[in-house]
Amino acid sequence: MRDAITFALDVDGIHNWVGLGISEAGGMLAADMAIVRRGGGPGGSSSGSSSTSSTSSAGADGGAGEWWAGDYWSMDFVMPQLDHDDNEAGGGAGGGAAAAQNVRLLSAGVEAAGGGAGGGLGATTVSFWRPLDTCDEVQDRRIIRGTAQYLIYAYGTAWAQHDTAHRGNVLLTLLPQLPAPAPAPAAAMLPDIGSARASDSSGGGGSTGGGAGAGSSTGSGMGSSSWEVRMANVTVPAAATSYLCRHLPVPNPGQKVQAVSWDVLLTPPAPPPPPSGQQPAAAAPLVHHMIIYACTQPPPAPSELFECPVMADSCEVVYMVWVPGVTHWEAPAEAGYAFGGAGGVTWVALQVHYSNPDGVEGVRDSSGLVLHTTPQLRPHDIGVLALGPLVFYIPPGNASWTLDPASICPSGCTKQLPGPVTLVYSGFHMHTLGRHIRTQWIRNGSELQPLGERRAWSFDYQGATYVDAAANSLSPGDSLVTTCTWDSTGREGTTRFGYSTADEMCFNFVVYYPRHAPLEMCATANVHLMPGRPRTNMAVCSSMSKAIRLFEALNNIGLTNNSANATKALASLTAQMLLSGELMSADLPPFTPYSPTCSPVAFNSSTQRGSGGHSGGGNGGGSGGGSQPRPHHAAAATSRPPSAAARRPPPQLAARRPPKWKEMKRG
Repeated sequence: MRDAITFALDVDGIHNWVGLGISEAGGMLAADMAIVRRGGGPGGSSSGSSSTSSTSSAGADGGAGEWWAGDYWSMDFVMPQLDHDDNEAGGGAGGGAAAAQNVRLLSAGVEAAGGGAGGGLGATTVSFWRPLDTCDEVQDRRIIRGTAQYLIYAYGTAWAQHDTAHRGNVLLTLLPQLPAPAPAPAAAMLPDIGSARASDSSGGGGSTGGGAGAGSSTGSGMGSSSWEVRMANVTVPAAATSYLCRHLPVPNPGQKVQAVSWDVLLTPPAPPPPPSGQQPAAAAPLVHHMIIYACTQPPPAPSELFECPVMADSCEVVYMVWVPGVTHWEAPAEAGYAFGGAGGVTWVALQVHYSNPDGVEGVRDSSGLVLHTTPQLRPHDIGVLALGPLVFYIPPGNASWTLDPASICPSGCTKQLPGPVTLVYSGFHMHTLGRHIRTQWIRNGSELQPLGERRAWSFDYQGATYVDAAANSLSPGDSLVTTCTWDSTGREGTTRFGYSTADEMCFNFVVYYPRHAPLEMCATANVHLMPGRPRTNMAVCSSMSKAIRLFEALNNIGLTNNSANATKALASLTAQMLLSGELMSADLPPFTPYSPTCSPVAFNSSTQRGSGGHSGGGNGGGSGGGSQPRPHHAAAATSRPPSAAARRPPPQLAARRPPKWKEMKRG
């Protein structure tokens, strides 16, 4: 079937439940999960809404019973809930639950090996079916062709209980993009993340090692090498918030290369040894985020270490950003970050934001990124476009305060692009009060599907939100609208835009290609165009340095109570930017809201069981529409466990299934 997919899982050890899901950025935040279990149906009922596939012999806990599959969801790190549609009447104890169930169990069983108990011996295998698009945007997530998504997994014996060794997440592309029908041109395609790496659901991770410097060969291609861009065993300041930077020259600057992937080098910050007889304190990560800035010209006075809350004009082009929850990144097959060569980037500045609210002293850090580069140039260079507001004020004690007006990147800004660009992912960024962020996409008076959205924002899970590979072309004249929502119930004073962790931000760092260097930021700022006049909502379409200068001028207005000098300085800067086209009206004309249609595919028991399941299909009819009624199709039950050979997926399915759990578990 072209609109559905079958998963087959082979887990080391004998277990009573196995779960596989898709989440926004790893972990259980805004997660859609299929959980296969035995000894009671979903929610503890043996006659619930999910289909029975088989029975099995007693498990490691001595229990026995039928295997069930349930469609679950979670918005936080809590017990997942069974999908439920209050507007539909369904069979079983769940009432309307049957109408919202989109998972169908095909097979399940255990294979004992020896006399061991628990997860050490034997195997647990399950297979299940689900549509690519269930049309339920609240409790389910679309499986998008050609687009990297975060898969989460967990398994255990006691229901819904597991430890870090029995859970994790992995970023990968599940299905290739379908070719466009002739005579339409083939749509741009994001690469399959073939080297996807699993990490446990605590996020972060990485490795430690030697100092920065020219890289060594990685064997990934003729002339390929690795380059470590990292801090040099610095002492983390005891201040609550600090920004430290280091200049690094690009190795072999006369030759142009492209960075096509990177890994994080995150030093686990540990406090100094405690006095004799005392227990060591638990180490908390102090690295808030890291940015590699490209220098447009060599820094006048290169430095091994300097404070840098604001970057100098010569080194302020955002190139690569690391945030918690990310360990590895792969560029699209047709693009890379450019370094070296005639007129190219020959110096970079690594900025590390340290957050040390407890004032821990004596912590040493060598965090950074290792860039994997190649001289075999790809067709396009990658660029980053920052979307978001430069000034806002969040009142205290508000559980859901939304940016108003939203930050608009108007059509006048994107018209500066020389042609369409391919969008790779949205790199959303907020601080600890953040709860929700999204970027709307408008073209010719009609809203398209969102460029990206995080419905359950978490500072610890800031991984990329990849753009649908079938709809990833930004055209000159498109408008982008970014909105954030915060929860300030724990604050006693106003929270403003700023660099400290205690401040807040609302950014979407959009990675795209080919790069258009003059446009690095498209943000909204509420400015005084003339002294004494009311503030006006304007859009900044400029380099990062100009945008930062404008932010500083706006910030000075707020700090000096509209002093005459600060107001005149702001008026002078805005006049210059208006003349150059870097500042323009942020008005957004009326548009037709995004309202997709959706027709979810129904399960066909005869075709699914006959072939062992099909891994296939397009994206259904698009997302949206809410949960639709689903007919309940029970797979055939068996009176005894299938044989070991029958429990294994057939060859055509085995070739499509994810790696075995033992290959995905983090070591």
